[in-house]
Amino acid sequence: MSDGHQFTPDELIARLVRETPPTPREEQRRQLARVAGAIGEAVLAFARAHVGREFRGSELLAHVTASCGPVAPDSPSRVLRALQRTGQVSYRVVSRAESLYEVLEVAP
Repeated sequence: MSDGHQFTPDELIARLVRETPPTPREEQRRQLARVAGAIGEAVLAFARAHVGREFRGSELLAHVTASCGPVAPDSPSRVLRALQRTGQVSYRVVSRAESLYEVLEVAP
């Protein structure tokens, strides 16, 4: 900021905000939004294709990986849980030990 330019208070605040790194919580939210945006549609497509059917977590991961490229192993299931919390997908856990689930309903 020592280029000789006089900044208005608003310019200084804007510049500081740009230069301030995000908090860990902000970064986590940003990353979750990025992941959800990148794989959310693939998870929804998978859920629509599996309404009334059981599936394994590995099948969901394989579908998302085929659609989006490599993702963190837990990302598709995390997004699926988020979609359930928002009412877009309804599913039940058939067997947690076997990572077996059933899609009950997908919102239109």
